[in-house]
Amino acid sequence: MPLNPYQRNAVEVSLKLLEKTLREIEGLLQLETDDILYRTIQDIPDERRAQIMAISQQARHQIAELAAMFDLKREEIPVHQIIVAYLSRVWADLEDTRPATLARYGEVDPALKDTLGPRIDRLITLVLEMDALARNERQEQ
Repeated sequence: MPLNPYQRNAVEVSLKLLEKTLREIEGLLQLETDDILYRTIQDIPDERRAQIMAISQQARHQIAELAAMFDLKREEIPVHQIIVAYLSRVWADLEDTRPATLARYGEVDPALKDTLGPRIDRLITLVLEMDALARNERQEQ
């Protein structure tokens, strides 16, 4: 029995979310990060990582079978859209860390205007520069 359009949409959305989650899990299993404010630590033994990867591949195979069976469409997502979405979210968060905005969390030390403020401003500028470049890359194609 075929899927009606609403059912097709529900199945596609759910399977895309699963596929994206599997991709993220596979990435996490293959690397550790050592960034400035956070670090991921590979705490899953090699044997279990291999088992998780194998199960992930089985799940991907099932997704492929379902996609073929129900003629589910592949969505093409331009990288610039993903980058712009990420940057939009962090820009909003950075705006909320300006010294004047921090007052909602309590009294703000006046010195923060000179220490924190300019650095947050610089980060916002950098985020907006990346955003503009991501958008321009797409416009030039």
